[in-house]
Order: sequence, then C-alpha cells, then structure tokens
Amino acid sequence: MNKINNMKRVFVEHLRRTGLLPKHSRILVALSGGMDSVVLMYLLDTLSSDQNWHIEVAHYHHGIRGEEADEDAAFSEKLAKESGLNFHVKKLPPMPDNSSENWEAFARRHRYQFLEKCRETAGLDWIVTAHHADDQAETILMKILHGTGVQGLQGIREKVGTIVRPLLPFKRENIEAYAEENSLLFRHDSTNDDTKFERNFIRHEILTVLGSRFSDYQSGIKILTENVNELEDFLEKELERRRETLVSVRSDGVLCINVDHLMMESAFMRKRLIYHLTNGGDWRGHVWRSLDAFLNSSRTGQMLALPGSWTLLRDREKFLLSQKTLFKADDIYQSFQARDLSMSVGDYKFELVILSESAPFTTDSSEELIDIASIPSNTLQLRGWQPGDRMNPLGLNGSKKVSDILIDRKLDRFAKDRQYVLTSDDEIVWLCGVCLDDRFKVTEKTSRFGRLQWLEENLLCEN
Repeated sequence: MNKINNMKRVFVEHLRRTGLLPKHSRILVALSGGMDSVVLMYLLDTLSSDQNWHIEVAHYHHGIRGEEADEDAAFSEKLAKESGLNFHVKKLPPMPDNSSENWEAFARRHRYQFLEKCRETAGLDWIVTAHHADDQAETILMKILHGTGVQGLQGIREKVGTIVRPLLPFKRENIEAYAEENSLLFRHDSTNDDTKFERNFIRHEILTVLGSRFSDYQSGIKILTENVNELEDFLEKELERRRETLVSVRSDGVLCINVDHLMMESAFMRKRLIYHLTNGGDWRGHVWRSLDAFLNSSRTGQMLALPGSWTLLRDREKFLLSQKTLFKADDIYQSFQARDLSMSVGDYKFELVILSESAPFTTDSSEELIDIASIPSNTLQLRGWQPGDRMNPLGLNGSKKVSDILIDRKLDRFAKDRQYVLTSDDEIVWLCGVCLDDRFKVTEKTSRFGRLQWLEENLLCEN
C-alpha cells in the first residue's frame, strides 16, 4: 500500500475512532492556500460523499504580503470553486496604533472571529483547521521558552468548541508526501521562511537540528500533551471542589476568597484556582510569577491586573476577583427633574418617588428620605464620585471627604470604584446607598418628600 492511500486510511480511521467529524456534518474548512490546508480540504472533499458531509471554504486575507497575498486569495477561491464548494473571504482590518496585542495575536483573533461568523451565518457545525504534529511541537517549545504553566503543555487541542483539527496526529512529512503523490497544487507563504519570526526560527533553526538526532520527536511531544491533558482533567475536578469550598460570589458578581483558607493550599493549587476562576487562557511566565508574588505579599487595597480584563484585589482578610468594567471619573448621567423616576445605573437601580407625606424612616442605607424643597432648581444628577468630593454627612457638624467616608465604611476597592453620588448644582445630596447629606434631610417643616432607593442585594462574602 503506497503512502497516499495509507495516510487516507489512517485519517479515516482517526476520524472514526475519535468521532471528530460525524456523518452528515456541515463543515467549514479554513483554507490559506498553503500545503497543509489544501491537503486537508482535498481529504475532506474526497470523503464527503461517503460521509454525507456538506463542505464550505473560508479564506482570511491578512494583507501583509501585497500582491502575493492577493494571489493566495484568488488561488483559494479558484480551488474551492473547482471543487464546487461555497467560498467565503475577508480581509484583516488595520491594526490600531494603541492596540495592546502584537500583530500575530491581533490577526489570530480576527481570523477566528471571521471563521465563527461564517460558520454561524452558513449554518455549519464545525470549523476545521490544518494544524499538524509539527505545529504542535513548535507550539509546545514556544510555550516552554515563555515559561508557561502546566496547562500550557496541553498545546494545540484537537477539538475546542466548534473548532476541529483532524490533522494533528500527522507529521509535516506525511502531508508533504500526500500532496506530492496526489499532484496537489498549493501556495507558498514567503513569510514562513523569515526566521526573524519566533515560530519560524524554532521551525527552521531548532527543530531541524532536533530532528536530525530525534527523528520522531513529534511522537514524544504527542505523548507529553496526552499526559498533560489527563492531568488537566484531574485538576479541573479538584479545582471545582476547591471552588465550592473556598469561593463565594457576591450579588455584583465579584468572587470572594478567604485569604487564610487559600494560603493553606499549595502554591500550585492557589495559583491554578485563580487561573481556573478567570477561565484561563494563554498565561505566560511573567503572569504566573506576578500572581505568586501578589498572593504572598500583597496588602489591603493593592490590585493585580490579569489577562482577560480580570482584576485581583487584596481587601483585608479576602481576595476579591472581578472582571467588571468600572466607571470612569467622568461617568455622568443626564440631569433630571425631581419627579417619580426609575433608572438603571451600572449594576444598580435608582428610584425616586415623590410623596406628599413622610414615609417611615429606616436604618437601611439603600433607602433615604429627602426634602424636595431643598433641591436647587428642582434638578438632580447621578455621577461617579471623584477625588476631592466633599459632603456634610447626616448628623455630623461640618463637611467630610467622600474618600474618607468610604474608608470609614470599610468599602473595598471594587465597591469604591462602583460608588455613585446624587448631586444638585454640584452639591452632593446622597452618597448612594451609604449616607445622606445633612443639608437635604427631612425636617418638621418639610411638606414635599422624596424617597430615594439604591437597589442591590447584600454584598457580603460568606467565606
């Protein structure tokens, strides 16, 4: 049996054993025009009748190689149409100057967003990419050199959500032989030869030398990833148990972890719990080192930014973890007349009800009564508090900084960053949900009352 038929046989057997692409699947092939993706498209197309697959093709134009990239797109479209397959194409938008991503990450994110949109729009089941065993080896080595955690040694996953990589067990040499023996035409991306790019350097300068001594290093890498995946499956179950016993969730979505309880865990488990709670991702070595230092030596009020827009805060005996987008200092809502009103403000609901007679007073700080006649111009406004804000807290002679009031109330940094004030003509009427200004309190002369409510559930952590 020749190599071409052998690869096809092994490919079919792999799909049968893993169930990666069931019969009657609707498949989107990511086609760059290069050898790997052309072989993948050809393999799937030749099997589509037997498997009752519906196949479409998508090409993402990265726009960095000028005419050469245009030719890649034209070649991919021609190849798809010759096979009678629907073709989708899109060009990468310009990268913003202030982007926090490198170009490779920016392009990858947009590419997968495009593929997912194509899949959804066309009503397809799977996005299929041509990653193979040599890509896996390159990825693992890159992650090791960047100081990845254990989870990074999982490398490229064969199936994640709707993304499937059926060529992952195959070496580049198998794919090259299949393309040659089947006389498949494909494009060559000249940038893949440029060793100033990290992956290309590893491919051409390191793995070439490694392969001269260890001809089957890809199989060793494969065994490593399989072992790590087994370990990760075990860890996920253990971390879920830790989550149930160590973590509570406030009504505002902030995750609370008791410092003493967390520090009783091993250094590995406490870092991995934070990683688990943030849904992980590709954390490089510097993130793990920063997290370890923060867990061991942070003080109240200190914060650590984590990937995925997460923030970890040390607040006395708790660690607080949040992914919320907090308001800016200039976050101001449109002014309104003092009348019956209900409006959403961030995670809160603000209500004002005008009364002709007083309602019972309550010790609940989320509800207050004010004298409507004391409101200048009968106009109110909600905004985020700002450094330098002052007010006259109810029952206190003189003014006090809002920042000091929040400290006295022992509000954590996240709560402070979500704190609003109700104002009138730049004077603070109410530090919402905290305290009323004495100048706007109800007196025996009040004839028109306003009931204020700042509605949210209890924010206490139980652990």
